[in-house]
Order: sequence, then structure tokens, then C-alpha cells
Amino acid sequence: MKFLFSLLTFFLFQYSNAQFASSKMQVTIKDGKVKLNKKDVSKEWKLATFTAVIDTFCRKKEGTNKIYTYDNIGVVLFEQTMNKIPTGLVSEFQLYLDGVESNKIVPKSFYEGKLTIEKMDITRNTTIEELRKKLAFFKEIETDEDDKYRFSKDGIYIYFLYNATKKLSKVTFGKDLVK
Repeated sequence: MKFLFSLLTFFLFQYSNAQFASSKMQVTIKDGKVKLNKKDVSKEWKLATFTAVIDTFCRKKEGTNKIYTYDNIGVVLFEQTMNKIPTGLVSEFQLYLDGVESNKIVPKSFYEGKLTIEKMDITRNTTIEELRKKLAFFKEIETDEDDKYRFSKDGIYIYFLYNATKKLSKVTFGKDLVK
């Protein structure tokens, strides 16, 4: 009976930690740095640095990149591969804020943490007009899609994807290789 109680306590503790991580996660993009919970993950874009901060269960999928979907916090990481071998480097990081897509890598819940770009707090209600006004010092590059916008500054790119109801549904960012 003690074993069963211990096992139940362990799983409840793990679940509560995952839920805590979901609401307390903080992503900050400022001055060419990406920080997760104040930890600079953009220095070398190492997967181990990202996963140490996130520290929760994920689904993994092999493909052109190795994909890590964190269902309970609305986050997806893409690990670069070379000749189908994972490199240990993150090529892209996605935050799902509102319904937009339905495929095998989309997380089962939305990102509920805080997202700040420079000094601007970003939520699902942030409009493209607000982004353009407050991030005017970013370079905006036209995309092929009507509701997808690309901004870049200091070696970081950021895509903002809006859904049919004009809600910001996904924010994607990574190391900008475009000069």
C-alpha cells in the first residue's frame, strides 16, 4: 500500500511540475538574444540548453528535422539533422497561442506563458498593426502567405502567423541566416 501511495504521489508531483512550467514559462527576445526563463538559449542554439529549461515530457518525430512537441506547454522544437543524424542544435522554436493548424506535430494545448519581444508583450490578441508599430526597428520581409509575417533583427528571425479570426496563432523564431 505504501508503494502505491508513493507511486501516486510521484505522478501527481510530476504533473503539477509540468502544469507549473506551462504557466510560468517566459520567452524573451531582445538585442539578438533568445531567453527561456532568463537563460540565454541563443548563444549556440544547443538542444540541451533548451531542453534543460523546458524540462517536461515531449513527443518526438523523425523527419527532415527531429521534432520535439511539448503538448502540455504549447511548444515545438526543431533539431537540425545532417545526413538524417540529429546535430544537437535547434533550428526553430514555435509557440502555439491559438488554434491554427492540425497535424501530427501541433501541441495539444496552447502556450500560456509570457512572450516579450524587445519591450513588447505578445499575446494571441496582438495585431499585426501593433507589431509593425512597436517593432518598427525590425526588418520586415514579405512572405508567400497572407496571414504570415516575417520580422528579423540582430540575427534572429520571427514569424507571426494569424488565423482566420485575426488572432495570433503561432510565433516561430530561430537563428536568421538571411543577410
